Amino acid sequence: MSNFRQRGRCLWPIAVLLGTLGAGPAAAEIETPLRMHVNPQMARAPADLYIYVSVARREQNRMLRVTAESQDFYRSSEAQLDGEYSPRVTVFRFRELPSGEYRIKAELIVMAGRTANVETRAVQVF
Repeated sequence: MSNFRQRGRCLWPIAVLLGTLGAGPAAAEIETPLRMHVNPQMARAPADLYIYVSVARREQNRMLRVTAESQDFYRSSEAQLDGEYSPRVTVFRFRELPSGEYRIKAELIVMAGRTANVETRAVQVF
């Protein structure tokens, strides 16, 4: 049997599995409500951080709050959301952070000012 056919037999179950997953619940039902990516995760001071926060579009979404906190420094920023008409990704930029170990936190605020979801990341600025 040729090497090509052997590979085809190995890939066939994967293709069936992926096809089955694609036929599952609608993407909006299984979409993660809040995700965050911080770039860079390690930098030299003074560092500029870019925080990319993606939010599932839902009617109750009202605000994103992002904070950067170390032992000696704190910075925060907020962005208003327009429910299901909000952008999927919001970018925050924190400029010239001094050296330290930072905890970056993104909070999704919904109706009545309640925090619905939180994501955190660790960042090191040397």
